[in-house]
Amino acid sequence: MKSTKNNSFGLNSLKKVKSKYVLQQVFVNLSRNKFLNIIRYNKDLKNFLNIRKDAYKKEFAKIEIEIFPREEVYGQFINIPNNYRKYFHIFFDDNNKETEKCDVNENDKISKIKIIIDYKVITLSQLFFYCQCIEKINFIKFNNYEITKMDGLFFGCNYLREINFYKFITDNVCDMRRMFWDCSDLKKINLSNFNTSKVVHMSFMFGNCSSLTELNLSNFNTNNVKEMEHMFYECVSLKKLNLSKFNNKNLINM
Repeated sequence: MKSTKNNSFGLNSLKKVKSKYVLQQVFVNLSRNKFLNIIRYNKDLKNFLNIRKDAYKKEFAKIEIEIFPREEVYGQFINIPNNYRKYFHIFFDDNNKETEKCDVNENDKISKIKIIIDYKVITLSQLFFYCQCIEKINFIKFNNYEITKMDGLFFGCNYLREINFYKFITDNVCDMRRMFWDCSDLKKINLSNFNTSKVVHMSFMFGNCSSLTELNLSNFNTNNVKEMEHMFYECVSLKKLNLSKFNNKNLINM
Protein backbone atom coordinates (compact mmCIF):
# COMPACT_ATOMS: atom_id res chain seq x y z
CA MET A 1 0.00 0.00 0.00
CA LYS A 2 1.79 3.15 -1.19
CA SER A 3 1.34 6.60 0.26
CA THR A 4 2.11 9.82 -1.60
CA LYS A 5 1.25 13.48 -1.15
CA ASN A 6 -1.50 13.12 -3.73
CA ASN A 7 -2.99 10.00 -2.27
CA SER A 8 -6.36 10.74 -0.66
CA PHE A 9 -6.46 7.18 0.69
CA GLY A 10 -10.20 6.98 0.03
CA LEU A 11 -11.11 9.51 2.73
CA ASN A 12 -14.74 9.80 1.62
CA SER A 13 -15.31 6.08 1.94
CA LEU A 14 -13.48 6.01 5.28
CA LYS A 15 -15.81 8.65 6.67
CA LYS A 16 -18.64 6.15 6.35
CA VAL A 17 -17.02 4.24 9.19
CA LYS A 18 -18.16 6.06 12.31
CA SER A 19 -15.67 4.69 14.82
CA LYS A 20 -12.20 6.26 14.91
CA TYR A 21 -11.16 3.35 17.11
CA VAL A 22 -11.90 0.87 14.30
CA LEU A 23 -9.84 2.89 11.85
CA GLN A 24 -6.92 3.08 14.25
CA GLN A 25 -6.99 -0.69 14.60
CA VAL A 26 -6.75 -0.99 10.81
CA PHE A 27 -3.80 1.37 10.61
CA VAL A 28 -1.95 -0.14 13.53
CA ASN A 29 -1.78 -3.41 11.62
CA LEU A 30 0.14 -1.71 8.83
CA SER A 31 3.90 -1.43 9.12
CA ARG A 32 5.07 1.56 11.20
CA ASN A 33 6.59 3.36 8.21
CA LYS A 34 3.50 3.02 6.05
CA PHE A 35 1.32 4.22 8.88
CA LEU A 36 3.49 7.28 9.47
CA ASN A 37 3.61 8.10 5.75
CA ILE A 38 -0.14 7.88 5.41
CA ILE A 39 -0.64 10.32 8.27
CA ARG A 40 2.25 12.57 7.27
CA TYR A 41 1.03 13.11 3.70
CA ASN A 42 -2.69 13.23 4.28
CA LYS A 43 -3.74 16.17 6.46
CA ASP A 44 -7.44 15.46 5.99
CA LEU A 45 -7.00 11.91 7.24
CA LYS A 46 -4.84 13.11 10.11
CA ASN A 47 -7.55 15.54 11.23
CA PHE A 48 -10.27 12.94 10.76
CA LEU A 49 -8.52 10.43 12.98
CA ASN A 50 -7.60 13.15 15.46
CA ILE A 51 -4.42 11.33 16.46
CA ARG A 52 -2.28 13.10 19.04
CA LYS A 53 1.35 13.96 18.32
CA ASP A 54 2.43 11.29 20.83
CA ALA A 55 1.11 8.69 18.39
CA TYR A 56 3.94 9.47 15.99
CA LYS A 57 6.51 7.85 18.23
CA LYS A 58 8.10 4.62 17.09
CA GLU A 59 6.14 2.59 19.62
CA PHE A 60 3.02 4.68 19.65
CA ALA A 61 0.02 4.09 21.89
CA LYS A 62 1.87 1.71 24.22
CA ILE A 63 2.38 1.54 27.96
CA GLU A 64 5.74 0.32 29.22
CA ILE A 65 6.26 -0.53 32.89
CA GLU A 66 9.32 -1.67 34.84
CA ILE A 67 8.74 -3.78 37.96
CA PHE A 68 11.36 -4.57 40.58
CA PRO A 69 10.43 -7.53 42.82
CA ARG A 70 11.69 -7.80 46.39
CA GLU A 71 14.67 -10.04 46.97
CA GLU A 72 13.80 -13.54 48.11
CA VAL A 73 10.09 -12.76 48.04
CA TYR A 74 8.14 -14.64 45.43
CA GLY A 75 4.62 -14.67 44.12
CA GLN A 76 2.32 -12.88 41.72
CA PHE A 77 3.54 -9.57 40.29
CA ILE A 78 0.67 -8.63 37.96
CA ASN A 79 -3.02 -9.40 37.44
CA ILE A 80 -4.09 -9.69 33.82
CA PRO A 81 -7.76 -10.38 32.98
CA ASN A 82 -8.11 -13.32 30.62
CA ASN A 83 -9.77 -11.22 27.94
CA TYR A 84 -6.78 -8.82 27.93
CA ARG A 85 -3.98 -11.35 28.24
CA LYS A 86 -2.95 -11.24 24.58
CA TYR A 87 -2.32 -7.48 24.83
CA PHE A 88 0.30 -7.81 27.60
CA HIS A 89 3.94 -8.60 26.74
CA ILE A 90 6.19 -9.61 29.64
CA PHE A 91 9.99 -9.83 29.60
CA PHE A 92 12.29 -10.86 32.45
CA ASP A 93 15.57 -8.97 32.98
CA ASP A 94 15.28 -7.04 29.70
CA ASN A 95 15.95 -10.06 27.51
CA ASN A 96 14.02 -10.39 24.29
CA LYS A 97 12.26 -13.58 25.25
CA GLU A 98 8.62 -13.01 26.02
CA THR A 99 6.96 -15.00 28.78
CA GLU A 100 3.36 -15.63 29.79
CA LYS A 101 4.21 -15.91 33.48
CA CYS A 102 2.53 -13.52 35.91
CA ASP A 103 4.51 -14.63 38.96
CA VAL A 104 8.12 -15.26 40.02
CA ASN A 105 9.64 -18.05 42.09
CA GLU A 106 13.05 -18.75 43.61
CA ASN A 107 14.30 -20.49 40.45
CA ASP A 108 13.65 -17.43 38.26
CA LYS A 109 16.22 -15.17 39.94
CA ILE A 110 14.52 -12.12 38.48
CA SER A 111 15.77 -8.61 39.26
CA LYS A 112 13.63 -6.65 36.80
CA ILE A 113 10.46 -7.26 34.81
CA LYS A 114 9.39 -5.27 31.75
CA ILE A 115 5.74 -5.14 30.73
CA ILE A 116 4.48 -3.64 27.47
CA ILE A 117 0.74 -3.13 27.13
CA ASP A 118 -0.94 -2.62 23.76
CA TYR A 119 -3.14 0.39 23.13
CA LYS A 120 -6.31 -1.72 23.01
CA VAL A 121 -6.46 -2.04 26.79
CA ILE A 122 -8.81 0.62 28.17
CA THR A 123 -8.72 -0.23 31.88
CA LEU A 124 -5.96 -0.75 34.43
CA SER A 125 -8.38 -1.77 37.20
CA GLN A 126 -6.70 -3.93 39.87
CA LEU A 127 -3.66 -4.51 37.64
CA PHE A 128 -1.37 -4.97 40.66
CA PHE A 129 -4.08 -6.20 43.04
CA TYR A 130 -2.41 -7.74 46.13
CA CYS A 131 0.88 -8.20 44.27
CA GLN A 132 2.98 -8.34 47.40
CA CYS A 133 6.33 -9.20 45.84
CA ILE A 134 6.73 -5.77 44.21
CA GLU A 135 9.10 -3.20 45.73
CA LYS A 136 9.31 -0.58 42.98
CA ILE A 137 7.36 0.33 39.82
CA ASN A 138 8.51 2.69 37.05
CA PHE A 139 6.13 3.90 34.34
CA ILE A 140 8.54 4.43 31.44
CA LYS A 141 6.08 5.08 28.60
CA PHE A 142 2.41 5.89 28.65
CA ASN A 143 1.04 6.68 25.19
CA ASN A 144 -2.47 5.41 25.80
CA TYR A 145 -5.10 8.14 26.16
CA GLU A 146 -7.99 5.67 26.18
CA ILE A 147 -7.61 4.40 29.76
CA THR A 148 -10.80 5.17 31.69
CA LYS A 149 -10.46 3.13 34.89
CA MET A 150 -7.66 2.85 37.45
CA ASP A 151 -9.64 1.70 40.46
CA GLY A 152 -7.65 -0.59 42.74
CA LEU A 153 -4.57 -0.23 40.52
CA PHE A 154 -2.11 -0.75 43.42
CA PHE A 155 -4.62 -2.27 45.85
CA GLY A 156 -2.92 -4.23 48.63
CA CYS A 157 0.67 -3.72 47.44
CA ASN A 158 1.87 -3.79 51.05
CA TYR A 159 5.58 -3.83 50.24
CA LEU A 160 5.58 -1.28 47.43
CA ARG A 161 7.98 1.51 48.43
CA GLU A 162 8.34 3.58 45.28
CA ILE A 163 6.22 4.44 42.22
CA ASN A 164 7.67 6.67 39.52
CA PHE A 165 4.97 8.20 37.33
CA TYR A 166 7.41 9.50 34.69
CA LYS A 167 4.83 9.67 31.93
CA PHE A 168 1.47 8.74 33.33
CA ILE A 169 -1.70 9.77 31.50
CA THR A 170 -4.98 10.08 33.36
CA ASP A 171 -6.75 12.48 30.98
CA ASN A 172 -9.83 10.29 30.50
CA VAL A 173 -9.84 8.37 33.78
CA CYS A 174 -13.15 8.53 35.66
CA ASP A 175 -12.55 6.00 38.46
CA MET A 176 -9.67 6.10 40.98
CA ARG A 177 -11.36 4.29 43.87
CA ARG A 178 -8.96 2.42 46.16
CA MET A 179 -6.12 3.22 43.77
CA PHE A 180 -3.47 3.13 46.53
CA TRP A 181 -5.47 1.22 49.12
CA ASP A 182 -3.30 -0.52 51.73
CA CYS A 183 0.02 0.57 50.21
CA SER A 184 1.32 0.61 53.75
CA ASP A 185 5.05 0.92 52.90
CA LEU A 186 4.60 3.90 50.59
CA LYS A 187 6.03 7.02 52.26
CA LYS A 188 5.59 9.52 49.44
CA ILE A 189 3.86 9.77 46.05
CA ASN A 190 4.42 12.41 43.39
CA LEU A 191 1.08 12.94 41.65
CA SER A 192 1.89 16.34 40.15
CA ASN A 193 1.21 15.22 36.57
CA PHE A 194 -2.18 13.64 37.32
CA ASN A 195 -5.10 15.06 35.34
CA THR A 196 -8.23 14.36 37.38
CA SER A 197 -10.66 16.58 35.48
CA LYS A 198 -12.89 13.62 34.51
CA VAL A 199 -12.60 11.62 37.73
CA VAL A 200 -15.92 10.92 39.45
CA HIS A 201 -14.88 8.38 42.10
CA MET A 202 -12.05 8.89 44.62
CA SER A 203 -13.36 6.99 47.64
CA PHE A 204 -10.73 5.11 49.71
CA MET A 205 -8.12 6.35 47.22
CA PHE A 206 -5.33 6.54 49.85
CA GLY A 207 -6.97 4.37 52.48
CA ASN A 208 -4.59 2.51 54.81
CA CYS A 209 -1.52 4.28 53.40
CA SER A 210 -0.21 4.26 56.94
CA SER A 211 3.36 5.37 56.11
CA LEU A 212 2.49 8.43 54.00
CA THR A 213 3.87 11.53 55.73
CA GLU A 214 2.77 14.20 53.26
CA LEU A 215 0.58 14.49 50.20
CA ASN A 216 0.31 17.38 47.77
CA LEU A 217 -2.93 17.27 45.78
CA SER A 218 -2.96 20.97 44.87
CA ASN A 219 -3.05 20.07 41.17
CA PHE A 220 -6.14 17.85 41.54
CA ASN A 221 -9.21 19.02 39.63
CA THR A 222 -12.20 17.72 41.60
CA ASN A 223 -14.96 19.53 39.68
CA ASN A 224 -16.63 16.26 38.67
CA VAL A 225 -15.87 14.18 41.75
CA LYS A 226 -18.97 12.82 43.49
CA GLU A 227 -17.46 10.40 45.99
CA MET A 228 -14.59 11.00 48.41
CA GLU A 229 -15.60 8.97 51.44
CA HIS A 230 -12.69 7.50 53.40
CA MET A 231 -10.27 9.03 50.92
CA PHE A 232 -7.55 9.27 53.61
CA TYR A 233 -8.78 6.50 55.88
CA GLU A 234 -6.14 5.39 58.43
CA CYS A 235 -3.40 7.64 57.02
CA VAL A 236 -2.01 7.75 60.54
CA SER A 237 1.42 9.20 59.62
CA LEU A 238 0.09 12.02 57.42
CA LYS A 239 1.35 15.36 58.73
CA LYS A 240 0.95 17.56 55.65
CA LEU A 241 -1.95 17.55 53.19
CA ASN A 242 -2.51 20.15 50.46
CA LEU A 243 -6.12 20.29 49.18
CA SER A 244 -6.01 24.00 48.33
CA LYS A 245 -7.75 23.68 44.94
CA PHE A 246 -10.38 21.10 45.80
CA ASN A 247 -13.84 21.95 44.48
CA ASN A 248 -16.61 20.15 46.34
CA LYS A 249 -19.60 21.46 44.43
CA ASN A 250 -20.62 18.07 42.98
CA LEU A 251 -19.72 15.94 45.99
CA ILE A 252 -22.39 13.56 47.24
CA ASN A 253 -20.32 11.52 49.67
CA MET A 254 -17.48 12.84 51.82
